[in-house]
Amino acid sequence: MTRPKMIQPVVPPIVRKIAAVLMFGSGLWLGLPLFPLLNCAASPPFHKVSIRSDGVLLKNRRSFFPLGLYHVSWDASPATQRQHLREIAAAGFNVVHASAKDWESYARFLRQANALGVSVISEHHFDPVAFVQRFKNEPAILAWNLADDVDNGRWTPAQVLSLHRQIRAADPNHPTYISGYSKGLSQFAQCANIVGRQSYPIRRHTTAELSSVSIDMAETAKAVLGRPQGVLFANLQAFAWSTAKPGQQGSAPDGSEMRNMTYQTLLGGAKGILYYTYYDDTWYLPDHPKLWQEIKTLNQQVKSLAPWFLEGSYRFLSFPRTNLKGGIWTLNQRHLLVVVNTSTQQSEPAFVQGSWIQIKSIQPLYQTPVAQQLSGVKLRLSLPPKAVQIYEINEALR
Repeated sequence: MTRPKMIQPVVPPIVRKIAAVLMFGSGLWLGLPLFPLLNCAASPPFHKVSIRSDGVLLKNRRSFFPLGLYHVSWDASPATQRQHLREIAAAGFNVVHASAKDWESYARFLRQANALGVSVISEHHFDPVAFVQRFKNEPAILAWNLADDVDNGRWTPAQVLSLHRQIRAADPNHPTYISGYSKGLSQFAQCANIVGRQSYPIRRHTTAELSSVSIDMAETAKAVLGRPQGVLFANLQAFAWSTAKPGQQGSAPDGSEMRNMTYQTLLGGAKGILYYTYYDDTWYLPDHPKLWQEIKTLNQQVKSLAPWFLEGSYRFLSFPRTNLKGGIWTLNQRHLLVVVNTSTQQSEPAFVQGSWIQIKSIQPLYQTPVAQQLSGVKLRLSLPPKAVQIYEINEALR
């Protein structure tokens, strides 16, 4: 059988010359100029977390409000850690503070976190600079934990500051993080970019315990927010002291206390919230469904209000009654009013007034309305024990 003749393409002379030059120089072409191109193609996408002058975190230049949970993973298998990560992501949280036990499983954990849209603050027991060098290009990384309970007497400010400088030299694209629980935390405010104030007061469910959250935050806020690009986080109690340590007394916060503590920290200037804890060797938050549901609900609420907390201008409100805490955020001629009653026993009347606002309408958010408008510049609120009142105020044209 006769094969059909192959048709040879007609190649213009200029094309043949270019091909010859490329073939002649293939060693040079492949050996030198292509390497930078290959390196660019292999490099992970650039991710940077920076800090705005007002203490707001920026992820790739976009403002970001971290809402997440601690996961104390030392006693969890890698499979359990990743399963809990899926649960946390499914509940809508955007940050997890997690423990790294070995590099290989932690790399898988970070890749899964990135795929789920969850950012990670890492704690570990490895050489800190080597750990940062290994994982600094992982897109899920939000910050590096330098020291937990930094104010427990094992660290000096000079030691933490030295470590901070080493980590930032190794990775200038992600901030450092510390947390503490006492007045002594203020002396470390210059030693890390993000300072988390632990507030775990609930044992007997008293007014003194609940109201102490504002005091805790104020102590640390004064030191952190008074310096350039300092970020204040709240670490809030989501566990029971009776399960945390043998011999300790105290049940977990109830739903109203959890809500109250959350909004106290927002009024106190927190630009991120981490609840402690989703998991540790004595606690698994979903085993306490009422508390877990309240925290999930709070996450959705704060997420919806985050534009005010991130971009709004803030006005602190003072009241004669010390159990009342309040503030107003203003954004695009709209106002968000939050008032909290930290008393666990009695209702508190609150009067809000100011010549700086002319009220057109008031919309209660996330609770039964209790406000009355007295005039264009006055509001009267009545807050039951442990209550949080949130209102969106639309301003009348002047």
